[in-house]
Amino acid sequence: MSLERLHHFNIVTRDVDGSAAWYTRTIGLKPGPRPDLTFYGIWMYLGDTPVVHLASENPNAHITGEDPHADRGTYTGPVDHIAFVGTEFEKFRADLKARDIEHYHVYLEDIDLNQLFLRDPNGVLIEINFPK
Repeated sequence: MSLERLHHFNIVTRDVDGSAAWYTRTIGLKPGPRPDLTFYGIWMYLGDTPVVHLASENPNAHITGEDPHADRGTYTGPVDHIAFVGTEFEKFRADLKARDIEHYHVYLEDIDLNQLFLRDPNGVLIEINFPK
């Protein structure tokens, strides 16, 4: 069980589309495929890797016209979470359980990906991705 590499940063923003344009125009990232998630966002790619994930402060603001600053839960600033790629999903999860480390599991069927989420001592969300 180990981490292999940094996977992506997730940035919470009031202007997902404007941020995507900035990342394209300024540093050359390109928008690309994104799983069917429950909130609005854009994934920005460096080659074949989605390295910056942009997410709306209010996941439905782009549709409903609601206040984009509505509560999304614990707010840790614009960097919402940091993601890593991990190995040995079952062993990693068992170790977290054995040490009573609070976490939750998500399976993204459309891209066949297991994810574990936990918070660091500062409240920053840590995501560990386990590709098949």
